[in-house]
Amino acid sequence: MSLRLPTPILALNWATAAAGDGPRWLLPAAAVLEVTRCPTPAPLPLPLDTDPRLAQALLGTFAWRGRRLPLLHLDASLAGQVPAGASAPAMTGGDAGVGVGDDAGGDADSDLPLRLRAVICPSLREDAIDAFALAALGMPGLLTLREGEVDPYAETGMPPPFCTALLRAHGELFAVPDMDALAAALAPVSALMA
Repeated sequence: MSLRLPTPILALNWATAAAGDGPRWLLPAAAVLEVTRCPTPAPLPLPLDTDPRLAQALLGTFAWRGRRLPLLHLDASLAGQVPAGASAPAMTGGDAGVGVGDDAGGDADSDLPLRLRAVICPSLREDAIDAFALAALGMPGLLTLREGEVDPYAETGMPPPFCTALLRAHGELFAVPDMDALAAALAPVSALMA
């Protein structure tokens, strides 16, 4: 059963791992403030009672427009196999498999890729920070979604952390971030970033 879309939706999609390691993330372009080159994040010590999913995803913070934003690396890997007919697209631009170097100001032995981008998103919760960033491997792509082209992914298995839905579109599998859950998880640590 296809999802009904009121009008075509322009969406950003990006990978967080090398090609073939799970779905790409997908967000409506209207839910993104900016995509920028990502500097090396500064570590942020977390309280012991921090949500374990957040503790695993948080890379640190970086400066953006005069304030500190948390940078999160969402793991898109699934507990099961990617189904037939829904492949993860290959990386473009030669970004896969390259360590951080002088371009990003990081350590050559780091796990972060050379062309890491920050997808900056607003938080719509009053009790949370006003914005946060999601790490993208390479430059995010644009995809137009039309009625009849998007299907919910109903296979069993564990969805990725902070994922609100898995969708199939254009023969590929996408994970939709749970923006409210991300903002709620970040609310307790927002004071640490001041």
